[in-house]
Amino acid sequence: MNKKYIDLDLLRAEAKLQLHSKLATAPVIHNNEELIFELRLHQTELEMQNHELQRIHVALEESRDRYLELYDFAPSAYLTLSENELIIEANLTSTTLFGVERNKLINSRFANYVAYEDGDGWYRYFRQAKQNIGKQSFELTLRRADGTHFYAHLDCLHLEKDNEPMILRITVIDITQRRQAEEVSRIAAVAFETHDGIIVTDAHKIVLRANQAFCNITGYSLEEVIGNLPSFLFSGLHDEAFYKAIWTSVACNGHWQGEVWDRSKEGEAFSLWLTINSVTDTNNGHISHYVGSFTDITALKLAEKILLDTSLLLENQVKNTKLALKKNTEESQQLNTALNILLRRQQSDRIEIQSAISNQIRGTVSPFLEKLKKAGTNTTQTNLLSILENNLADLIRDYGSKSSLSSIYQLLTPIEIQVASMIRLEFCTKKIALSLFISTGTVNVHRKHIRKKLGLNGKPTNLASYLMSLTE
Repeated sequence: MNKKYIDLDLLRAEAKLQLHSKLATAPVIHNNEELIFELRLHQTELEMQNHELQRIHVALEESRDRYLELYDFAPSAYLTLSENELIIEANLTSTTLFGVERNKLINSRFANYVAYEDGDGWYRYFRQAKQNIGKQSFELTLRRADGTHFYAHLDCLHLEKDNEPMILRITVIDITQRRQAEEVSRIAAVAFETHDGIIVTDAHKIVLRANQAFCNITGYSLEEVIGNLPSFLFSGLHDEAFYKAIWTSVACNGHWQGEVWDRSKEGEAFSLWLTINSVTDTNNGHISHYVGSFTDITALKLAEKILLDTSLLLENQVKNTKLALKKNTEESQQLNTALNILLRRQQSDRIEIQSAISNQIRGTVSPFLEKLKKAGTNTTQTNLLSILENNLADLIRDYGSKSSLSSIYQLLTPIEIQVASMIRLEFCTKKIALSLFISTGTVNVHRKHIRKKLGLNGKPTNLASYLMSLTE
């Protein structure tokens, strides 16, 4: 018999068959045959019922053991809560999930294992589950016994039986990894929509995804891009060897980075800074995807060209300025040389004129004055002639002396003459330095030499005023 219940009619029929089989070989007894037969039949039925009950008991124990194994070692935590929120049943997975022994988990409040920030939410869910018969689902942040937190998905089933208190069957699933994966996906989605163009292809370089920045830069829509090779962007400005070198670098190093010229949908070539990375499968290490990201640097290249052209223009202007300055310097030097020659000639001429006039006075005037003195008729005339002779001698002696500019220049060097002449014209030290292409310190040194040669050291006399007071 394989049935889980006892069929009394069938059991009685089988008992009769077994009893007839036994009586066929037993001695015949005529007295009270029917009574004996019934007793034996009843005995046989009881033996068969006992056997069947033992078999059913063993099957029930085996079924219970299988249920307990499935219940305790299920991948999800199973809890039973009373209407007062006390945990009255828990499988072994629950003890592992919450990090607490089962005897301590039983009769504790479920709220003890709810994170503080989700406490109010749990009470709302619990009240809702108590009020509504059936299944309720929600997510909470739960707390282990060691204080660490994890995200959990709860399926709550409200059960009620006649004359029995309400209970809640709860399934708790740890969804921390799923939530973390969702967070990573969300961050990746935000990062994907950057200002840089991004394109993702499979291992055969067929476009799988592209972001909005890619579409904005290239002018192609997602429908025109996905499912195609990226070769539609080729500008024609690079040869086959250029692209071969790129993919060789990606194959060897896992990435490539550099400047590339592509062409937009409108046919306009633009420059971009491209980075290509390969993505490998964690299981077999084979390349599964390629990710390309680029930045449009056309404006930057244009700015570089403008800066380069401006730099070349400035270099040419500096070169021309240097040439003009060199030419002006040479002309100034030639002018200074001519001026020096002219000054020396002027000094020589003045010296010659001075000598000639002095000699002429001594040869023509002085002798006559001497004769007049000797022929003087009275003292008054003699005195007047002496005065005239002395004045004339002073005139000859002082002519070309320090009171005259030409005599001063005779005491100075050519460069000191240039400085003195410019001081006399009231040029400042800086202007003198710029005109003569010397430093201001050198000009000051020449000033000291001039004052020394003119005997002005230690005197408050202004050099410019003194030079201007001299006669030419």
